Amino acid sequence: MRKVNFRPLFFGVIAFCVAMILSRYIFEMNVSKIVFVSICLLSVIILCLYYKCYGRLIVLIVAFTLGFSYYYIAFTAFSAKEYSQNVEICARVESVTQYSSYSSFVLDDVKVNGTKQNFKIAATSSNYYEMGSIITFKSTLKNVELFDGDEFNSYYYKNSTQYKTTISGEVELKDGYLKLNEKILKYFDGVLKDNFSKETTGLIKTIFVGDKSSLDSEIKDTFSNIGIAHLLAISGLHISIIVAMLCFLLDKLKTKRIIKLI
Repeated sequence: MRKVNFRPLFFGVIAFCVAMILSRYIFEMNVSKIVFVSICLLSVIILCLYYKCYGRLIVLIVAFTLGFSYYYIAFTAFSAKEYSQNVEICARVESVTQYSSYSSFVLDDVKVNGTKQNFKIAATSSNYYEMGSIITFKSTLKNVELFDGDEFNSYYYKNSTQYKTTISGEVELKDGYLKLNEKILKYFDGVLKDNFSKETTGLIKTIFVGDKSSLDSEIKDTFSNIGIAHLLAISGLHISIIVAMLCFLLDKLKTKRIIKLI
């Protein structure tokens, strides 16, 4: 049986990650970390040249270029125009996460002072607005920051929100519309609520579609206290990736079809 050499792939993944780390330090102008990572990178390049590992060197350069480019594109996408004064915002509620004392929203189809924009807004409010609703209000828009010290704000990145704001004061509310994927999720939510308890519904939605908006706070605390809170980050996408990897490995091992089916 022919063995599969995963070393180039592993080498490329490491180079891609190092490129993104170095890119972040460059944009943050962290000189000491830039020097440290650069020395490590140069050492690997010198070793590749010394031992004539030109194939790995090519993989390193390609993966590093891709990693740097990926970070640069993501970073510049969040470097948006600054708004210094109050503006009139008209937007559609794309998603809602309800907490005990406030609600968090992602707003799309945004208009600022009557002009259509191509960005999304992360908003909070003491009031609750249904998904798909059209709301109009006046507020300030603040640019989001992907990094807060050493912490990465994955919420902003995941939802592609370039601005954040607070919904307060007078709000004009209109009936809006739901997109196809939102209609499917709403139907799925209705089926779960008709057949399961509130706590079970929230847990199922968290695991299978990555929607934590209905997850009970006690369940969150329980998972956190016993050290398995990371399991709540698993979604259908992660499960699909794991299944695909298992199928690939089983295929390479030439296992029986019935075992792969199971």
